Amino acid sequence: RQAIADHKSSTPLQDQFGMTPFHVLLSSPTLRQDLLLVLLEYYPPFVLDLKTHLFCEEEREVGASGERAVDYVLSRPNLLPPGLFQIVLRAWLVGPMEHRQNHRLPQLG
Repeated sequence: RQAIADHKSSTPLQDQFGMTPFHVLLSSPTLRQDLLLVLLEYYPPFVLDLKTHLFCEEEREVGASGERAVDYVLSRPNLLPPGLFQIVLRAWLVGPMEHRQNHRLPQLG
């Protein structure tokens, strides 16, 4: 947790391939729920929806290939540890609403 807190502000959310910490964790053959909960605590929910990049060597271009971290979970719900599918689905669907609610600007008037 401390490592994430120390490097969060200076580290981009995605690497050169568009991978986020969620992409790396959720594509792992063995998923750890404790690590997922730490990432969900420190990163905003929209990070689950970021797409990876496709690098074309010939044209030196980077474009979105469409793989979201949440896609790794949605494509294999039966292979996940119990409860992990629900945790990710809730963070992806409900998390943005809760995030907006917690960071809402005060009303004028």
